[in-house]
This record gives sequence, structure tokens and C-alpha cells, in this order.
Amino acid sequence: MEHNVVDFITLCESPYTSDFQDPYAVVVLLQNDLVVIDLLTPGFPCFENPYPMDIHESPVTCCSYFADCPSDLVPAFYSVGSKSQKKTGFSEREWPVSGGEWSSNSSSYNEIILTGHADGSIKFWDASAGSLQLLYKLKTAKLFEKSKAKSLDNEEDPLAIQLMHLCPESRKLAIAGAGRHVVLFKFKKAESMSEVVTLEISLTSDGKDTEGSPDPDLDPCQIPGVEESRAAEAAMSLKVKGGLQKRAPGFQATLICLTSNAGGEQTENITSLSLNSSYGL
Repeated sequence: MEHNVVDFITLCESPYTSDFQDPYAVVVLLQNDLVVIDLLTPGFPCFENPYPMDIHESPVTCCSYFADCPSDLVPAFYSVGSKSQKKTGFSEREWPVSGGEWSSNSSSYNEIILTGHADGSIKFWDASAGSLQLLYKLKTAKLFEKSKAKSLDNEEDPLAIQLMHLCPESRKLAIAGAGRHVVLFKFKKAESMSEVVTLEISLTSDGKDTEGSPDPDLDPCQIPGVEESRAAEAAMSLKVKGGLQKRAPGFQATLICLTSNAGGEQTENITSLSLNSSYGL
């Protein structure tokens, strides 16, 4: 179990304590989840939760809402999402917890919510019904080589998603991350072997001096902490995986833009992002 245990209770055939108690399951309330353990199956596997709500599996860093989407968009996301989700190790018995009723009121149009997360993943949720249903999960970390340097606890992961923009009609997705990078995706139903195009953009500063700036005649390496900071930034910089890579069905990267600054300095955060398929932008 990945989270702290808050409370638990056993499930028995009879609710009366005076009767013989033979538990068939244990319901465990975790800090961020609800788990039911099957006691009648060898190995005591967990029941598959029919209402998964692991929206905080990784901290949410941004969110987007889309309404009145094309009718075939939700089934398309669900189709590729169900293929990538390997459901193994669960109990074959039915979910033992029952009660309550689903709301009959659902939207007459499709609603989709996108959540960007600190680990670089993006989750697509169907918000048309009474609760959020996970359709598909996209992992942008697979596009980059694993960094050997470990970030500090209070340091933001360079893969963290900061901005997202989805074009429902063309099924194109653009994201901007904390590593000052932009990735353009295109939705495909079949897997493919392709090499993503990488574009490195050098951003030059405006050259204006700011108050409290260091002496221009002073060697930057003599400024305390500068050399160590540059070394850390170089170690934490993103490196795109080269060569042909197997792309799973769903959103497949077609272009990655990496930004850099003159002198190896860190560029400013990307503050705005948009996508317009009608104009090819």
C-alpha cells in the first residue's frame, strides 16, 4: 500500500456480532485511496476498484476543461487508454461494496478534463457523467533520457507540466513544461516507429542591466554559487531520446522544442501557449 492507513473494517456475511464471524474481505481506508482485500482467494489479492480516482497520484500542476467536444473523441481516448492499462493481479471476484445510486442527470454534450502532473504525465478524464472517469494517461517522461542528478525536495521537476492546449477537432496537443520545453503531439490510433524532431531555440537577453546586478568586469565563475548552479542546471537539463522509438497508440510526439540562453543561463518560464490547427499554428 502506497499511502498511510487511516482505518479498516472486516466484511462478513452476517452483520451481527453474536453470529459466527468469518470475514471474506477487509476494507482499508488509506489517506488517498480505498482498498478492499479478498480473503477468500489465495495470495489475498485486492479487488479492482470500479471507481478509480487517483487524480493526485502525482501532484496536479495545471488543469484544462473542454466542453462540447466531438462525439468520437471520448471513445477514441478510452480505446487507447484501455489498451495501455494492464489490469493484472486483481481478484476475479466482484467488488463487494454496494449502495447508493448514480445520478441519472448527465451532460447532453461531451466534457473532458485534462490534468497535468508534476511527474510529466497528463491524464484525460471524462467529466460527462456523475464522476470523473479516467480515459487515458500520457507520459511525457518517456521522451527524455533519465537524469542522473537528483533534484532537491523543494525543487520543481523539469518534466512538470505547466501549460496545456488541446485542439479537439484535429486531435493535436501542445504542452509546456518546467524545463522550458514545448512538445507537440498528434493523436494516432495505431503504434508506430518514429524519430521525434527536436528543435533547439536560443533566446537572447535584452541586455538591460537590473538593479543589484553583479559587476560586469567580474568573472562569473568568481561569483559565489554561480559555478555550482550552472553545473547543477547542466546536469538537470533535458535530453531527448534519439533514434527510432516505439510509440504507443494515443498522442505521439512529433516535435520537441528546447530553449536555451546565451552563456548557459537558465531561460525564463513559458507563460503562454496556444494551438490553432485551422491556421496550422
